[in-house]
Amino acid sequence: MVALALVHVFLVGNYVDLPWKKTLWIAYTIIFLGMLAYTRILYPLRLIRRSFHVKETKEEQGDVRTITLAPINHKGFRFSPGQFAWLTAWKTPFSDTEHPISIASRAERKTEIEMSIKDLGPFSKKIRTLKPGDRVYVDGPYGALIWIASRMLND
Repeated sequence: MVALALVHVFLVGNYVDLPWKKTLWIAYTIIFLGMLAYTRILYPLRLIRRSFHVKETKEEQGDVRTITLAPINHKGFRFSPGQFAWLTAWKTPFSDTEHPISIASRAERKTEIEMSIKDLGPFSKKIRTLKPGDRVYVDGPYGALIWIASRMLND
């Protein structure tokens, strides 16, 4: 599609009637292809190399299941309270089927991650089928906890 769009731009000619415009369109194309290669090839390969395995699953109150994940051949990652990570289970990171899950473990605990997931939909229902030893992929941490209530009180 990118090649066809670039051919169209060059055939129409209005967009590339000056040398700097040609250079700009070629640069846009190279940047776009680079971003595409990074997000669809390089970053999923990184997640595969930094995968996790399910160490334990535990039933909690209120249709919640907590899964404990341990890194495979790496140190895991640091996170702050209130952050989340994208979880991919039963597929590879190339499948683009990750789900955002809050990190429920203490931030001081770097060797394991706990995620508590309430049974609300198809993915969260399927979480119950995870077993110790299953491989999952975790992309994170993301987000920042904002103390809205304390800000409102201080204003």
